[in-house]
Amino acid sequence: MKGRLEGELVHTMLVVVDARDVAKGMVRAAELAKHGARFLIAGPAMSIAEILSALERVSGIPGPRMQLPYPLAFAFACGSEAWSRISGHPALMTRMAVKSMNNPARASSARAERELDVRFRPFDETARDVVAWYRAAGEAGKAGAAKHGAAALA
Repeated sequence: MKGRLEGELVHTMLVVVDARDVAKGMVRAAELAKHGARFLIAGPAMSIAEILSALERVSGIPGPRMQLPYPLAFAFACGSEAWSRISGHPALMTRMAVKSMNNPARASSARAERELDVRFRPFDETARDVVAWYRAAGEAGKAGAAKHGAAALA
């Protein structure tokens, strides 16, 4: 959101869900489910490219154009962790994060959708609301506005 993301990991899929949809699902589970029943409320799987494209559409801030192959991302994470230990600053990327992003997202909310009537809002709506929240908090768009003009903040 601050215009600093330089690359995306190739072929990464993440399960994406709006916290408001999770909250509604939890309420529905409390109202309708049998005691001890478990539900996964995970939303659809999206590629990092799809997520970043949606954020670019709703924010006006260009997303990364460079794609990092897994071996390069893993090497960067190793270096980032080493620098973190030396400098005391947080790692920019960890090996665990890269390994997690390299595993395809496997989650199904079919049972929650069927038994609790859980529905998921379009990701663009979530992205718009997240961008608006960050901007209202003064946490987004500064780098994008400086680099890409005031329209990035409109």
